[in-house]
Amino acid sequence: MEEQSFIQNVNAVAAQLGVLINLNNNMSKIALEPAEVTAIIEVKKQLDEILLVTQKEESVSLKHQEVLINAQAVLSQYNTILNLKQQIDTEHNEVLQKHSEVVTLAQQVNLKNSEIKNLSVVLLLLDENEAPYQDYNAISGKLTIAIPRGKTGDKGDEFRIDEYGLASEQSDYDGMSKGFSFFAMDSELLYFKLSGTTADWSGGISFGKGAKGDDLEISSIDDNGDGTFTWHFSDGTDYLTPSLEGAKGDKGDAPEHEWVGSTAIRFKNPDGTWGDTVDVGAVIADEQDMNYTLNLTGAI
Repeated sequence: MEEQSFIQNVNAVAAQLGVLINLNNNMSKIALEPAEVTAIIEVKKQLDEILLVTQKEESVSLKHQEVLINAQAVLSQYNTILNLKQQIDTEHNEVLQKHSEVVTLAQQVNLKNSEIKNLSVVLLLLDENEAPYQDYNAISGKLTIAIPRGKTGDKGDEFRIDEYGLASEQSDYDGMSKGFSFFAMDSELLYFKLSGTTADWSGGISFGKGAKGDDLEISSIDDNGDGTFTWHFSDGTDYLTPSLEGAKGDKGDAPEHEWVGSTAIRFKNPDGTWGDTVDVGAVIADEQDMNYTLNLTGAI
């Protein structure tokens, strides 16, 4: 403020001196000595120089203020950039942390994947009073699950169809109570009354006959020699029968027979006729390496 006041005063003095010089040039009634006029002009020049310097200082001051303002703006931009850099560094560190977590998680997934590939499950049935448990061996990959057997439930009631008939006869039982069953023999569908309301029937349920299966043929049958047989089917499946060998029967009575000559024999058929005569001597002669014993009356 003081600098501006000084400049204003200098300007005022310079203006007054200019007025005096003009008056000296234009008004002959003002008589001044040449030396005085020269002094005044010199003072005017000095004042002009002072004014010029002052104006330059004022311009420099303005430039200084502009530089300060620009410097403050640059500093503000720098602080903004610094804050952005700090945010970027923070986010970069977070990304590195997430990457580390992802790598760790991937390692855990690979480990679990290896465990799953080697996993084997063993199911144990316990007595009904034993507590269930499970055990996992990470080294062997063996998972043991033990559960108790359920208690045997009460025997259920046998289902019996209430009425049979043709589908056209179903309406005869529209008034029956809830749960009543009717089997339509011609459509092979079973119906139930859903309530006591008249004709409140369920949809038909296929009953007693399943869908036709695929055609299947027996390719071959193997006799296993122990009373069982293995059936080989055309679709590549096999079936092992239970033993078809019955229990040994009681010893039977010897059939009625008679010798014809010394080496031939014949037996009586159940209808009373005689069968063909067989020469057992010829058979024995052909099988000399084998011993035969005929436990018959008149054996050889």
